Amino acid sequence: MLDQLMKKLRPEADTATAIRAAQARTAEAAAAIRKEIALLEAARGDLLLEGGANAEKHEAALRERRDEADRLIALAGALARKLGEAELREATDDARRAIADAKREIGAYSAFLADAYPAAARKIAEGMQMEERARSVLASALARLQALPEPLADIAIPAMPPLPIDLAAVGMGSAVRLPNPEGGAFWPAR
Repeated sequence: MLDQLMKKLRPEADTATAIRAAQARTAEAAAAIRKEIALLEAARGDLLLEGGANAEKHEAALRERRDEADRLIALAGALARKLGEAELREATDDARRAIADAKREIGAYSAFLADAYPAAARKIAEGMQMEERARSVLASALARLQALPEPLADIAIPAMPPLPIDLAAVGMGSAVRLPNPEGGAFWPAR
């Protein structure tokens, strides 16, 4: 019976989840055995007064239940240790996976910086310079229009194209600063 009970209580795998399930089964079995021990102890005195074979069987059953309770206490301690080991192992594995993920992402970013960033930064800088020239030329044209003695009704004043909402308030050139693709300080310099 003991082997069957211990077999039922052992974890099905060496994982924290399986060990927690084994702890729950062990706690349930311990509660049931404590109940049996309490019932056996309650009847013990009367049976000992009567004596005979029933008293001997009762004493043997009580010893057996106490032994089982003692084994369950030992098993619970071993399960607690195993759970700590499993949780540490699983947390370590999780951390190793997270580090591997970070290395993979850093590698992809490093490849981007080496392969695509210089050209992309140049394109963005070119766009920033184009925006600055367009704003400057537009401002000059508006100043010339305002300098005229009379407004010209037949001239449509061009507008700058809309920017993404996060750049619209400040303009692309004011919001974007990139690491210099040739090395050194941020680019464009301010």
